[in-house]
Amino acid sequence: MKQATTASAKTIARGLVDCISGFPAKWKEQTVQVGVCVGFCMVDSSDSSAKKITSKAIYASIISKGEGVSSIVNDQDHAVKQETLETNQNLASRIESA
Repeated sequence: MKQATTASAKTIARGLVDCISGFPAKWKEQTVQVGVCVGFCMVDSSDSSAKKITSKAIYASIISKGEGVSSIVNDQDHAVKQETLETNQNLASRIESA
């Protein structure tokens, strides 16, 4: 089995976004434009459980939704931002406790 790269995963995600947004949908006799955002994670041998993989994918999906329609997010692209946010939150908590 060929292993996917981050670039190829983003290319596939972009194709999905473009395909879905290219087709209007009918709803209550009205034509509406559909939009989608994609969050994904790359899986490798260090990922030890389905729960961990699912958590990473959900995290990327939440970030993607926050970035808006047609966005594509890889969880690895935002891991550093998340670590910084957690560090800041821990610091704020320690300051409040002091």
